[in-house]
Amino acid sequence: AGRNNELETALGITILPTGEINAIWFDQKSGNAHLDDSAYKAVMKSNPLPPLPPNLFKSSYTIGLRFGPKGLK
Repeated sequence: AGRNNELETALGITILPTGEINAIWFDQKSGNAHLDDSAYKAVMKSNPLPPLPPNLFKSSYTIGLRFGPKGLK
């Protein structure tokens, strides 16, 4: 990200009850391809997540994540 600590990329993910991430998309790109790619790869490497609590979500859960040069925000 160079010297710009204000860069931010935002990803959305959909998680199945099993913890599997079945969709990832950019809500906002930072303008820095390295930061955007690193954030996307970090989410991919976390797949699968731990299972969601039983009976809390019937089909899936969608959340947003924000990444900057210092990590997850």
